[in-house]
Amino acid sequence: MTFYLIFLPKIETSNIIFIDDQQNVLLVKRADKNDFGNLWSLSGGTLQEGETKEDAIVREIKEELGCELSSFHFFRSYNFVVNENSIVANYFFGMINGLIKLDANELSEYKWFKKSEVPNDLAFNQNIILMDYWKSSE
Repeated sequence: MTFYLIFLPKIETSNIIFIDDQQNVLLVKRADKNDFGNLWSLSGGTLQEGETKEDAIVREIKEELGCELSSFHFFRSYNFVVNENSIVANYFFGMINGLIKLDANELSEYKWFKKSEVPNDLAFNQNIILMDYWKSSE
């Protein structure tokens, strides 16, 4: 019997869950031209070469939302295979400081959703991540 090892290209991301005082979650709608365009998702993106997952989430929030993180903590990492890539998706939870000013090249809108109103088809399997987060914070 012959076994073959297949190595998929690895992509690492940092993403964040923002929950407000009323337990609403902040979701962003991805611009039409991006992968998973017009779908809602959590904020975040791909790490750049030499960047830590913590540095990446600070940079991504500044780029995408135009504001600062006031605090954030690591939640969990997930591994997925998407489009023949091995994805390591790091998730944080935290709070933002300042007004949101979306980068129109990446995002078309944002909205705070009640838990019961979160769309069922979030980009990047993020419904799973939100369910895990809410279970862990009960």
